[in-house]
Formats: sequence, structure tokens, C-alpha cells
Amino acid sequence: MHDHNAGEEQWLCVHVVIGYNKLATTETRSNILNEINSILINSPSNLYNSYVEHTENLYSTSSYETNLNEIESSSKTIIAFDQISHESLLRKIYSWNPLINFITDVIQIYRNLYPSCDDLGALYINIYRQSNKLSWHTDHSHFFVNLLLQQVSMSNEADGLELFNGRTYSHRVAEIRLSKLPRINAILTYDCHPDHRLSDYVL
Repeated sequence: MHDHNAGEEQWLCVHVVIGYNKLATTETRSNILNEINSILINSPSNLYNSYVEHTENLYSTSSYETNLNEIESSSKTIIAFDQISHESLLRKIYSWNPLINFITDVIQIYRNLYPSCDDLGALYINIYRQSNKLSWHTDHSHFFVNLLLQQVSMSNEADGLELFNGRTYSHRVAEIRLSKLPRINAILTYDCHPDHRLSDYVL
């Protein structure tokens, strides 16, 4: 971990193996994946297939840069917030107060956290298929919450919630190779301001 002065930058990553209530069971994760598969099958035209070529950090908001000396590309499929049903289990988890309180207690940056009111990025799902990857980058928000739903190695290995200081520390998703399973994760966006919205290019 690099040394920073600001209190909110002192932590890097917290990985929590979920073992209670709504997030606890394999059945819960299976139900969420079924919801996602339903969107992929029934609403393919509403998906956002992101592909970006770049020669430097994908999008950076900090002084910590990664030197890229050749053309890099980042690609993934995104299910945006407005494509996730209001009745979906994932939305209910996202707005679940015990989870929000838990995240607030863990990161210890803000007294209160609120779900983002961003129409597209409040909660979104990343799907990384064969050859997809997300190159080195830092985030616009001070932290992100990553719900791991399916890993490329074995579908039953994904069972955790990751809290990451992505604004300060550069990170990536390595290229998906030789896997029949896509990597699927949900990004849950919270902020200390109840009217929080993301910038134009964050997804």
C-alpha cells in the first residue's frame, strides 16, 4: 500500500466473505444470476457493449499513474441500472439498510452513506466474456463496492463483497482467457450525498 496523508486514502481493499442473511446463500446468488441471464436473453438490445482503446490510464483522478507504452483496450458488457427490474433481488440488496450501515462502518470515511440516484450507474452489472478485460485505471468515486457473482474458474467460487479504494489505487480486470464462464460482478454505488450522480464516463 502506498503512503498517503488523507485519512480516507489509508485503506486499500477489504474483502468480506458474506455469511449472513440476504447475501448468505448459494440460492440467493443463483437467483441473482438467473435475473441477469433473463436480461441477457430477453433484452439484448438494451445492453451496453463497451470497447475503448487507449494509450494511458483508462480514466484517472489521482496522481498515481500506470505507464502504458502501447495501445491498450478495455471491453465488457454492461447492464445499467435502468435495465434492472425494481422488483429484482439485486436492487433490494443494493438498497438494504443493514448492508449500507455495514459498509459505512467498514470504510469509516463518512458518517452516512446513501444509494446513488444516478439513472445508469447507481447499480450496474459487468460481464466479462472471452477476451474481455478492464485495463489499469483509477475510479472517480472515493470507493467502490463490488459484489462478486461468478468467477471464470468455477461458478461456485464467487462468494464475497469487495470494498476497494479505487480512486487512489490503480487496478484492473485481467483478460478472460480459455473460460466457458463469464466473469460477472455487480458494482454498488454509494456516496455521502443523497443526490450523488456519476460523471458521463464511469461505466
